[in-house]
Amino acid sequence: MQEGQRYTLLIPFVQFNGTEQLNSECDGVLKLPVKVVPEYLTWKGAADDDWYDDKKWNQSTNRELHLGEPVAQDANGSDIVTNAFSPLYFSNITILGDTLGAANRELQLDNTITKDDNQEGTLSITDNIKYDLAVADKDGKITPYYIYNVDEIYFKPGATLLNQHLLGYTEAHVEFTMTKSQAYWMASPLQDVYAGDMYAPVKGKQHTPAFEPITYSTAKNDRWNMPFYQKAWNKAIAYMDENNTTVDVPRVESNWNIEYNDVWVPYTIGKGFYSRVEERDALVRLPKDDTSYGYETKALSTTGSRENAGRLANTTDGSITLYLSTVDNDGDHFLIGNPYMAYLDMSKFLAANTTLAEKYWTVDGNVGTPDVVWGDGEKAGYIAPMQAFFVERAGYTPTTTRADETTDEPKTVTFNADMTVPAATASTSADTKAFAATNPVLTLTASSKQGQSRAAVVQKSDASNQYEADKDAVALLDSEIDAPMAYTVAGNYAAAVNAIHDYKNVPLGVYAKDGEEVELSIEGASQLVSPLYLYDAVTRSTTPIDGDSFTLNLTGSSHGRYFLTTDEGIKAEGDIRIYSPADGQLIIASTPSDRLKQVQVYDLNGRMVESRQNVGTATCQLYVPGGIYIVRVQSEQGEAQAKLKIK
Repeated sequence: MQEGQRYTLLIPFVQFNGTEQLNSECDGVLKLPVKVVPEYLTWKGAADDDWYDDKKWNQSTNRELHLGEPVAQDANGSDIVTNAFSPLYFSNITILGDTLGAANRELQLDNTITKDDNQEGTLSITDNIKYDLAVADKDGKITPYYIYNVDEIYFKPGATLLNQHLLGYTEAHVEFTMTKSQAYWMASPLQDVYAGDMYAPVKGKQHTPAFEPITYSTAKNDRWNMPFYQKAWNKAIAYMDENNTTVDVPRVESNWNIEYNDVWVPYTIGKGFYSRVEERDALVRLPKDDTSYGYETKALSTTGSRENAGRLANTTDGSITLYLSTVDNDGDHFLIGNPYMAYLDMSKFLAANTTLAEKYWTVDGNVGTPDVVWGDGEKAGYIAPMQAFFVERAGYTPTTTRADETTDEPKTVTFNADMTVPAATASTSADTKAFAATNPVLTLTASSKQGQSRAAVVQKSDASNQYEADKDAVALLDSEIDAPMAYTVAGNYAAAVNAIHDYKNVPLGVYAKDGEEVELSIEGASQLVSPLYLYDAVTRSTTPIDGDSFTLNLTGSSHGRYFLTTDEGIKAEGDIRIYSPADGQLIIASTPSDRLKQVQVYDLNGRMVESRQNVGTATCQLYVPGGIYIVRVQSEQGEAQAKLKIK
């Protein structure tokens, strides 16, 4: 019997009285339709199509499963590719760049056979598989047909699956692509995944048979000629140097650590991480089956568990609780990831997690500054499978600290399968770019050979020039300087998005590598009612920002030097800003005409840790260890005091 074909078994029957056959008009032949279900099946339907619709499945091809044949030949043998039936427990299914849904979930939960609507009191032979009987397991048990039960499932890049908690399976395989030198903020969709699993063959593509185990081999996978680079956010991770010496380096500057090579760093469900690949584009497949890695002469950490390798984030009801202490964070912001193989509807996610602020950050490729999106009803947008994003705890303000520094608030966030959709749908975006319709937006773009980043200044009548959690967003990637990063200052903190009431002494700056040539462009000034100027505190000069685009060339980082203002001349008005743009760095800046006289920095015990007398300039830059400080400033025009947390 060929797979994907229908057959009819003819079963003759006669009357028999126990000793002999009787002549009877009841003698006849029973016709039993039989469908031979293929082992390898590929989904061809849409998210709202029925799993049990035979027409939505094809027999998989050798090309789809990487079986060595470059043509679309049936992977099951020599059968007809388009002939197939819905999967059974032994089927290995493949999802291409499509969505497989469980729109008819009741078939999984209630498998009772009902009468055909066209018959009275009897069941008819029908093409609708809902009424079929099926072999349920390897022991040959016959039951009414069931859905969402297979042997293994293979996700091609871009494939999604709804209601994964209803799926019965033994192992899941997930593929994704990475473009050379492109930065990715990622999350693992599978359990028991580690940093060392980020590898592919030297040629870049994991074109090995789809359902076979993958293990590391220096003959096939070379970490040096096909290197993957990874980082953790706000966390120290050991790495091994060229002398095979383990080095424990703390996080660099304020957020990202160095690119590490510890292969046993766990990528648990819901944890976000940074990754990129060099030399060539890559096609990566998870899970890996390695129990040890031997590419270094020394081990950086103990071998990780593979007990749940190849398992999705499954729970019986589809809900997932993520303990935030297990993900990278600074106590106020958390880098988490979508735990599902379907798109996460962020409006539903934020509504369910009230301990988080109604906004989140996503990062796109080499753009160093994230786009910040607010959770305004249906405007929040969607997070793709395997994508990481930042969230902020509710009530956070950068000038204060948590009431109880010993707590880890919020302790958890909750995901639920009801928050997922098959694909991102069109919606009115609430991100910073959408403000331009009703509010003037100034866009700052820092560009170099390494990439570019953006920051936005939004002028709104109901905003202030201080930090407001529901309008402003802090700059989280201030040390992820593969690309230079632009920022402005909201109150006392560097911000990626800064909603202001007016352009009165708004500091701007750029993070960049030492000596790096950076072009800073300022666009959108033509939208403003009043002319905009750029003040340089070093040269004490004011330059008009004419037209809709203005360009400034910089070398390396620039903090505390430049300010946006609508005042061309000298104003006798005090307006002192106190902020920390980077680890250990404290900047005090006043208006161009208001020179600083005295700066004093105290710790929480009242001990003075820094003091500057007779400053004589409009800006002052200090360096202090990370901690919480009281900063007191006196200028020619006034005084200011701030409680500031410096990382």
